[in-house]
Amino acid sequence: MNKKSTNLHFMRFIAAMAVIFSHSFPIVEGNNSNEWLSKITKGQITFGGLAVAIFFLCAGYLCTKSIRHYHKIGAFILAKLKRLLPALMFVVVCSVFVGSMITNLSLKDYYSNPLTWRYLLNGVMILQHNLPGVFENASYLPTIMAQLSRQKFYIFIMN
Repeated sequence: MNKKSTNLHFMRFIAAMAVIFSHSFPIVEGNNSNEWLSKITKGQITFGGLAVAIFFLCAGYLCTKSIRHYHKIGAFILAKLKRLLPALMFVVVCSVFVGSMITNLSLKDYYSNPLTWRYLLNGVMILQHNLPGVFENASYLPTIMAQLSRQKFYIFIMN
């Protein structure tokens, strides 16, 4: 791996940490009003918003390099799907499993609920945000992937 590539990966890592940091404020407090960058800019931008801009910048560089390698858009898209969908499916299945450990429902009710099985559609990019009984009393949103779904899309485009 060359030095430029390492720096690009480091920028993506810092941006991912900024998203997690930025999301911690609305999760804990219910809004972004105390998020540091939001306070400094009087609500104009958050660390999460800045991170998304960094993700798009990195995605532009990486997609351009990748498209130049494949020469055809169809081959590029197919290569992306082959590379990313198995990992996405693995994460979705793991999320359903972890959801069973933190749900406020019984295991029988959790696994018999159609929302649990519908959540698996995330593995083929059909977004389903709710797992039954998971994060229903969260101060921010009662969904497991409400904000993270946008980051999944950005990460999908970037890789």
